[in-house]
Amino acid sequence: MSANEPLSIRKFFAGKRVLLTGATGFLAKAVMEKLLHDLPEVERIYLLIRPKFKKDGTHVDSRQRLEEEVYRNSAFLRLRDKMGERFEDFCAEKVDCVTGDLTRERLGLDEAEFRELAGKIDVIINSAATVVFDERLDLALNLNTLGPQRLLELARAGHAIYVHISTAYVCGRRTGNIPEKLLSPLEAIDAQLPPGAPRPERFVVQEEIASLWQAVERVKGEWSAECERRKLDAESEEAREELERRLVAAGMKRAHQLGWNDTYTFTKFLGEQLIYQQHGKVPTVIIRPSI
Repeated sequence: MSANEPLSIRKFFAGKRVLLTGATGFLAKAVMEKLLHDLPEVERIYLLIRPKFKKDGTHVDSRQRLEEEVYRNSAFLRLRDKMGERFEDFCAEKVDCVTGDLTRERLGLDEAEFRELAGKIDVIINSAATVVFDERLDLALNLNTLGPQRLLELARAGHAIYVHISTAYVCGRRTGNIPEKLLSPLEAIDAQLPPGAPRPERFVVQEEIASLWQAVERVKGEWSAECERRKLDAESEEAREELERRLVAAGMKRAHQLGWNDTYTFTKFLGEQLIYQQHGKVPTVIIRPSI
């Protein structure tokens, strides 16, 4: 496509191989259905899906999750109506399930699998996140902050364009017209804290992440020691729930100190900052939907 040629989404995606994360979530289902329904010229969609265990202990592999949580969703009724009896064959032609985990290094893949995946995808669309506002700090940090960084490493290992879906609410408590630009951490903090509130003199994202992990380990260590002192079973449901409450409180406390409403938006902000600082030569887009 020449510089003078009008931008065509259809032409751009024709023949492209797309990696989509968060496929079992609300937003990614809509993106996937839109690609398949309106842009069938796309060559292949790879879905990174993590196996899981149900509450009764039943193991559900990634392929089963694709069938049960994605294809059976009402978001695909339009595509089913369009394709009719060809729906399953069409999806088999266009969609491939990759068993992986965004919270693990190399997405839970071995080195060879990681390199192979990096070499065959043209576009990465990251829609994976924990959207629980008061999520426990360790889970939010691992997925919302470090997950985007792991996908950036995948893009860097190949040739993919990286599209990261963030949220408008990384802007915290700011009001009025907010330009679509990335502020430095100190600028962002200063813009949303009320007048007179204490402000940090410096803020280095990597140091903040390390400090948050230290807080996580401190909370876990203190609760483990308390369980031992009180002769509580640390693996009991009651003990696990108390640990979760403390990890939630640790995340919310730090988010509020810096002007964010909750752990979700704070850890998404940190994820944006890592992408901005580390994307280098990787063509990168950050999208902030207001949902």
